[in-house]
Amino acid sequence: MRKILTLVASLAVAPVVTACGTSTEFCDAKCECEGCSEREYDECIIFRDAQQEEASIYGCADLFDLLHECTMLNNNCNGVGSVDIFTYETECVDDDLELQECISDNSAIR
Repeated sequence: MRKILTLVASLAVAPVVTACGTSTEFCDAKCECEGCSEREYDECIIFRDAQQEEASIYGCADLFDLLHECTMLNNNCNGVGSVDIFTYETECVDDDLELQECISDNSAIR
C-alpha cells in the first residue's frame, strides 16, 4: 500500500517538476485561451514534454524549437461557436511538417 501511495504522490508532483520552458509557455497560452482546468493544464504539460522528448530522441530538437517559436509568435484564440480554440497560423505548417518528417525519417526501421 505504501508503494502505491508513493507512486500516486510522485505522479501528482510530476507535472510540476516537468513544467518548464516550452511546455509551460505553450500550455499557459493554450489554457489562457481555452480555459483549461488544472487537470487539463497538467495533461497539456505532460503531452508537450513527451512531444519535445520524442523530437530530441530522434535528433529533431532544433525543428521542435522552430515550431514552438513559430507557434508562440503566430497563435490565435479563435471562437468556434461558444468554444475558444488555440490554433497557430499557416506560417507554422511547414515547420510542423518538417518536424514530423524528421521524426518519421529517423525512427524508420532500416
